[in-house]
Amino acid sequence: MFGLGRWPDAETRLNEGLDRRIRCFGEGGKSVPLDGRSIRAAFDWLISEVGLHPSLVEPPSFAVRVYHYWQSQDPPEAPLLGSFFLEDLAAARRRVVEGSTPGNLRRYLGMGRPKTRKNVLADDAVIAAAVAPARFPAGRWPAAGRHPLVLLQQGAVNLAMSDLEGVDLFPVNGPPGTGKTTLLRDMVAALVVRRAEAMCAFDDPGKAFSESGYRPRIRNATVPVHRVDPRLRGFEMLVASSNNKAVENVSRELPSLKAIASDATGLRYFKTVADGISGDVEAWGLVAAVLGNASNRFAFREAMWADPDKGLRAYLAEAVGNPQ
Repeated sequence: MFGLGRWPDAETRLNEGLDRRIRCFGEGGKSVPLDGRSIRAAFDWLISEVGLHPSLVEPPSFAVRVYHYWQSQDPPEAPLLGSFFLEDLAAARRRVVEGSTPGNLRRYLGMGRPKTRKNVLADDAVIAAAVAPARFPAGRWPAAGRHPLVLLQQGAVNLAMSDLEGVDLFPVNGPPGTGKTTLLRDMVAALVVRRAEAMCAFDDPGKAFSESGYRPRIRNATVPVHRVDPRLRGFEMLVASSNNKAVENVSRELPSLKAIASDATGLRYFKTVADGISGDVEAWGLVAAVLGNASNRFAFREAMWADPDKGLRAYLAEAVGNPQ
């Protein structure tokens, strides 16, 4: 132990000792990242130097501070140590070690490279095949001004909707502002048309639902829960990202009235309910919602279902003959 009067000298020596232990260098004298083992070793050395018994101290804990430019318009990215990807990364690593890596993960990690590569910018035959009339989806998004997709956007939509054999993961890369969200809208339209075709196969809407046997009690009533026919499943879309704001932007833009052509006046889908969900933005239909965290999900349920004036529960009750 050091006497209190000798602390200035001891502090200098302790600082120098810690610096030597936590400042790590690799080949060529380059600094390398500090790891947990080095931090623990430096902590144990410090406890030993000041003469504290291990029972008097708590093991080290850490907080990461990341600087975010104060004028930046984008939300801060989550630091790696606080990322919700860690469990997925650990699961991927375990699969690789065990040798049970799925095909998509192998391709993503570069472990299974394609035998051949096709350059759509250099091979005219490839892009011609991608935009062949037979590949076009039956529906497209009625964009403002009725502007069509550009060549490469349309090719990406056609290939993504073609159910190519052996292709389960279809990436589309592009910097901000190149039309990825615009492309996504046409995929939404294509899926809506496909679902409509599946719905037309039923001569009676009631046949699309079957008894599940589950009858939960809600307040004073027993409500039967039905199963949706498998032919009507698989048309859902989930927008996910590490950037919450980006997901919210896509989810808010899809139902916005500004997202469709001004002459598409007949395109309205539960507009009153959609307006109640979107807040200040006028909507054309109930086609997407901002979910994610608990507060967003609660607000969506209250506006979409429980609202006594604009909620879907009141609408359906009125439709079956119970005046609201």
